[in-house]
Amino acid sequence: MKKSLIIFIFIVSLFAGCTETVSKSTVTTQGDEEFNFAYTFLYYYYYLAKEELQPAEVYLENAENAVVPKIYAGHADIYLMFSATSDKLTIYYPSSLFETINSTISSSTVNAKSFGMELDSILQVRYVYREGPAAGAGIKRGDLIIALDSSSLAGDSSKYAEILESKETDSFEFQILRGEDSLLISMTRENVLSPTVYLDTLDSVPIIRVTKFTDQTNGFSENGTALEFEEALKETENFESAVIDLRGNPGGVLSICSQMAQDLLSKGDTAFIKEKWSISNEIPQTSEKTYVVNDADGMGKNRYYVLMMDGSSASCTELFATAVTSNLKSPIVGANSFGKGIGQIYAITPESGYAVATNTLLLDKNGESYHTYGFEPDFYISDSDSALAQAVELAKGKTYKRAAGYGSQVQPYWKVAQKKSFSTGDFLQEWFRGLAIQEVQDPQF
Repeated sequence: MKKSLIIFIFIVSLFAGCTETVSKSTVTTQGDEEFNFAYTFLYYYYYLAKEELQPAEVYLENAENAVVPKIYAGHADIYLMFSATSDKLTIYYPSSLFETINSTISSSTVNAKSFGMELDSILQVRYVYREGPAAGAGIKRGDLIIALDSSSLAGDSSKYAEILESKETDSFEFQILRGEDSLLISMTRENVLSPTVYLDTLDSVPIIRVTKFTDQTNGFSENGTALEFEEALKETENFESAVIDLRGNPGGVLSICSQMAQDLLSKGDTAFIKEKWSISNEIPQTSEKTYVVNDADGMGKNRYYVLMMDGSSASCTELFATAVTSNLKSPIVGANSFGKGIGQIYAITPESGYAVATNTLLLDKNGESYHTYGFEPDFYISDSDSALAQAVELAKGKTYKRAAGYGSQVQPYWKVAQKKSFSTGDFLQEWFRGLAIQEVQDPQF
């Protein structure tokens, strides 16, 4: 479905024409290629660059005596520059972290030694992934595993796990009960990408759980989460309501969560507003607002939705929520969300590092910000099962309209002093926390 906003930014030339304010020569050519790229990137895109970015020589002259983490050996100047910014999510990652960061951005979780299926507590198959050993072997949802490698299981999930862990090879023989039929099926474990959208029903209400917003997921090489979500909408098109479970979802790619939100809205609805700081006629830090408006009816419009959120529901998840709640008045069940209403832009550096800078403020259709405050639930319920039960009851009733708003207090993450994590042990936690990304493709510095 064509959308009115293209999130990924394609820049033909950043330096076409000329102005008296900025030219390439006035940025920096004092450091090596990696430093000059990173400095220029911040200069043009970081939304607090005017207040915080020092002349290049400040970082270059102090780099020699700086104490930096090992992963920044050789790039102490860049480390100093990014560490000095007050925004936690404006970070430089060196080339040694490229593969890990790249997979984090582009794909869902890889499950090592997996059959590509998920079981419940009595060893009944709950989900079969689109691609993987289980799909290839013809495993179906509802199949019951009664024996593994000739060992009877009788619903004992701990015994099942013990057999899997103790065997050195990856090939297994399953005995499956399907209705009244007993089947023998052989499968070999392999690395399998996980899905990011799961569909269940509870008391005849569809439950659509979204775990991340990413391009590559099981069975999809691009736009994965959005395509999974649209499949779930098609499969539930005969239902008048649904619960969308966003608990634990840290965010992801802005274009994907934007598309998914617009799938639930009608033509002409404003999903959200982006206030972006970037370049205009070579002038850095120019603020521009973009209104994201549906140019067609979404495939899931005219249904009643209940959202579920918690303290780990962040960024893209909150962007999705603001589009749905501000237009459809969908209620929220669970706990106050994380409160990240800003977006990051990133570029791959000459040495295959990542330069990341906050450059976007995300607003609802009325121009209001939820940043640092998050979403206050209409029904605060900490127990997971009780929260789901309440969401289902609301979906069955199809009448309750959202009454709560954004939180009244700054959420814990935003209260603490500015701190950035640069060690290999904890950098992923910082990266994952409220991921909302866009890419500058081939910036012509």
